[in-house]
Amino acid sequence: MKGRGGVASVVRGYSEYGILKNLKIDYFPTHCDGKKRKKIVYYLRNVVNILIKIRQYSIVHIHTASYWSYRRLFVVILIAKLFSKKIIIHIHGAKFEEYFNNSSFIGKKVIKIGFKTSDRVICLSPEWSRKISKFCSLNKIIIIPNCVSFISINQVKQNNKKKLTTTKKLLFLGELGERKGVFDLLKAIKLLRLDPNKTKLFLCGNGDLIKIQNTILHLGLENVVQLLGWVQGDKKIELLRSAYLYVLPSHYEGLPMSILEAMSYGIPIVSTNVGGIPYAVESDKEGYLIDPGNPKELANTINCLLEDEKTWEDMSLAAIKKIKLKFSMDTLHQNLKKIYEDLLNE
Repeated sequence: MKGRGGVASVVRGYSEYGILKNLKIDYFPTHCDGKKRKKIVYYLRNVVNILIKIRQYSIVHIHTASYWSYRRLFVVILIAKLFSKKIIIHIHGAKFEEYFNNSSFIGKKVIKIGFKTSDRVICLSPEWSRKISKFCSLNKIIIIPNCVSFISINQVKQNNKKKLTTTKKLLFLGELGERKGVFDLLKAIKLLRLDPNKTKLFLCGNGDLIKIQNTILHLGLENVVQLLGWVQGDKKIELLRSAYLYVLPSHYEGLPMSILEAMSYGIPIVSTNVGGIPYAVESDKEGYLIDPGNPKELANTINCLLEDEKTWEDMSLAAIKKIKLKFSMDTLHQNLKKIYEDLLNE
C-alpha cells in the first residue's frame, strides 16, 4: 500500500507484519497525492469499487482522520449501512474534536449519524476516548493504540555505543508545518547554538519545504539543519537506527506513529503533552514532555539529554521496553481479531 502520513503508515504496517493474514481483507484507499482532479477521480473510482464488491464482505473497517477525510468516508459509511455490513470507525485524526466543535449544525449531524451507524469506534488512547464520547455512545468505544514492530534490546545497546562516539542526530519525521511544531523546533535549535560537528537536526516529511528552507536560512541554521523531505524504506530505517533523539513538538496529535517508530529503535523522545502522546511517553521515563509552543523550554529540554548521557541511555532502554509491553504488533493482532470475531458473532 502506497501513501504518506500516519494513517497510511498504520495500514502499511498491518500488511507488512501480516496482521490478520488468515482473513480475506481488501484495502480501498480514498485519497492520493496530486492535483485536485486526480484526487477526485481516484476517490470516485474507489467508491465505485466499494459499491461493486461490498456484498462479499461482512465488516467494513474505516480508518479516518478529520475534516475532509471523514467527509469522504461518510459516503462509505452510508454504503456499508445500505448493505447491512458491520461498521468499524477507526479514528486517527489529531483534530477530530476541533473538527466536531467547528462544524455547522448539519456538519455535527453528519458526524453523529456516522458514529450512531457504526458498530464499534476505535480510539488510540484514553484521552481520545474521553473526547469522542462527547458525541458517541461510550459502549461502542474501544481503545487500541497504534503498534509497531521493534528491534531487540541488544541491538539498541549496540546502536547506542555508536551514537555516543559520532555526531548526535536529532530527528523529526512528519508533516513539516505549524501543527507538528516545526517552526518552534527551528527556533529552539537557534537558541541552542549547536556545534555542527557534534550535533545536527534532520527534518524529514512532506509539507511546505520552500517555507521551511527559507526559515532555516533566515535563522542561519544551514550548517546544523538538514532538510531531507519525504523519506522511506532503507533511508528512513538508517535515520531511525542512528538518531540520538526524536523531537516532535506538536500542537495537536492523535497517537503519532512516528513516536512509536522512534521508540521501537530505542530513541528517547522529546515531545509535547497533547493528544495521545502521554499514553505512549511518560515524562522523565521514556523521554520528556513539555507544553506546546515554547521554543525556550524545548531548547532546554533537548540540551538536558544532549549533556546527560546516562539519563539518555536509561530512557533509550525504557522506550524499547514500553513498545514491547504495550505497542507490539502481536497485541494489535489479538485486539483486532477479537473485535472482528465479536462482530461476526453478533
